[in-house]
Amino acid sequence: MTRRPAPRWRVSGAATRAALSATLTLAGMEARSGQTDAAIGHYQEYLRQAPAGELLRVTALDGLGHGQEAKGDLPSALETYQRMSTEETGGFLEGMGAYNRARILAEQGKKQEAAQAFADLVSAHPGTTAAKQAQDRLAPLEAQGFKAVITPRPDAG
Repeated sequence: MTRRPAPRWRVSGAATRAALSATLTLAGMEARSGQTDAAIGHYQEYLRQAPAGELLRVTALDGLGHGQEAKGDLPSALETYQRMSTEETGGFLEGMGAYNRARILAEQGKKQEAAQAFADLVSAHPGTTAAKQAQDRLAPLEAQGFKAVITPRPDAG
């Protein structure tokens, strides 16, 4: 009996880079079409297989967090966004993990904690889209009496 070769998209049980990217693309399409459970599964599959430091991991974490949020699983979404903020290294999603985490805290009624998280984001990622959005969310919280302490970043020079 002859042995059949492994499918070309798998190498030693691990997905090739192209197959891994396709998993992330599939998850995004499922999320946009309302197939939240399938999208969550594919985001999780991507994250299991993508190596640490892979830039698109942050995109997968963002999608996973939004999927968990859509399902009403806010504790899991908070954890996912925390992971996202830990793994992000700049780029177009810089600060968005922290922003989404703070946004959920506000949604849960933890307004003081949310105000501080927004303020910390503004301080840690100045000039980013996330910081601008955080500032927009922080102002109404402060108007309601939830004051945050913005710690200035030390000068690099």
